[in-house]
Amino acid sequence: MRSFDSKIKSFTSGINLALSRYLGKEYFISFQIFTNWNKLVPARIADKTKPIYFDSGKLLVLGSTFQWVTELRFNRLGLIEQINKNFGEDIITDIEFKQGNIKSFTYESILPEKTKVIKLTKTEERLIEETIQKYDLKFQGTARKMLKFYYIQRKKKE
Repeated sequence: MRSFDSKIKSFTSGINLALSRYLGKEYFISFQIFTNWNKLVPARIADKTKPIYFDSGKLLVLGSTFQWVTELRFNRLGLIEQINKNFGEDIITDIEFKQGNIKSFTYESILPEKTKVIKLTKTEERLIEETIQKYDLKFQGTARKMLKFYYIQRKKKE
């Protein structure tokens, strides 16, 4: 008989596979990077950085100070290797770093002027709120993030 831990891992793997197939691998990888950042990089780096964008193997990371950004640039290849190792596959091919306030960060603040900001409609926001009501209170915050992220990724492809 399998242990409880192996059953949980098997269940989690099944959910991950289903989400990957349903939402697309890019979406799933992006969500995993953003939600598991503190597990993918050492704690001292996770405390001073925040992943802000991932697309086609390229990751953009916000560093809290100029010194952190400079240090991370020098250690870029090692960080790529470490993230890929912790992720279990080679998903990151390049990392860029930008300095900014990670506490008050908004995604719009780092976009070039000509970049189209993708916002959800009131209808989409309402649908998300209605959908998450079906979930346990402990999971609602995560579900809200996943659904918003999904809607935005879907709009990017349109």
